[in-house]
Amino acid sequence: MIHHTVAIALLLAALGPSSAGAQTPAQSTASPQPKTFDEAVRQTRPNTMRERPRPSTQVAVLDLMLDADAGRLRAARLEGMRVVSANAPKVFERSRGSWEVRLLGRGEAVSYRIPNPLEDIEVENPPDSAAPFSQARPSGPVAVQLIVPLARKGQALDVQRIEIVDTVSGRTVVETAVRR
Repeated sequence: MIHHTVAIALLLAALGPSSAGAQTPAQSTASPQPKTFDEAVRQTRPNTMRERPRPSTQVAVLDLMLDADAGRLRAARLEGMRVVSANAPKVFERSRGSWEVRLLGRGEAVSYRIPNPLEDIEVENPPDSAAPFSQARPSGPVAVQLIVPLARKGQALDVQRIEIVDTVSGRTVVETAVRR
């Protein structure tokens, strides 16, 4: 019993404000008021100010123009394609989506799925609505930018062509050579 009492007394002494280095909570947590926006960001989000990892791979940026009629694809064209150094999105584990992105080259073909962008558009409902968003069925031109990784697991793929296929219709949406 005496052993427990001594342990409790030592614990209270260590936690109490009478210890030599104790500060009041206001003193220990207070930070000087920031004078600039940059200082405020540094104080509130230290992780945002760390140096970002350098891009280790390349990605293809595809600028597509999709012509839609009530959410259905009528035509698609490639407006532009460029290869840039960037950290690639993690897409190869995706198995959902009605579009398949195929990376074709000298080696084994690699592919992954993405949702059809025309079926993945939501609009905000009025404030008094039961649901916050509704699905939209666009008509007319819809600009879509697609980021396609040219590496997998840190290893560059020898991608020479990118093909996007609508797996529901079997139709090739767009196909392009990769120009580096």
